[in-house]
Amino acid sequence: MSDEQGIRAVADALYTMAERVMDAPTTLEIVPTAPAELPAAMVQMLPGDPVRKRYKNGDWVGVQRWALYLRVAVRDTEQRVGAVEVLQEATDRIEDAVPDLPAGCEFRGTAADGTPTMRDAAEDYETWQVTFSTEFKRTRERR
Repeated sequence: MSDEQGIRAVADALYTMAERVMDAPTTLEIVPTAPAELPAAMVQMLPGDPVRKRYKNGDWVGVQRWALYLRVAVRDTEQRVGAVEVLQEATDRIEDAVPDLPAGCEFRGTAADGTPTMRDAAEDYETWQVTFSTEFKRTRERR
């Protein structure tokens, strides 16, 4: 498996893990904005170099950064607090979850990079986010 295939396999495993936690990931373009269709959640992989450290034997340690978004209808402060609480609970569950990674990838942990924050707001909705870093070690096949 090439480095690129390994990185993609880890990203796929993270999507699967997030699906188990939130049950409804989607893409930003199709997340509903109509209040009647909210709340809605999505997962997005964040750009960046996934390789943190390379070893002489070909192994490497990688980090995949990703974000979990929750879009909610804006009605009052109670709903804002509710959105933050939902994301915090999801964060706790994600940090405890272990994704199924492909052979040759060792899971090292997932941690939130901060607390839930507002990403954007419009008249009818707000989008809240939490970003995560998932660390893993990729081991080259030995011949």
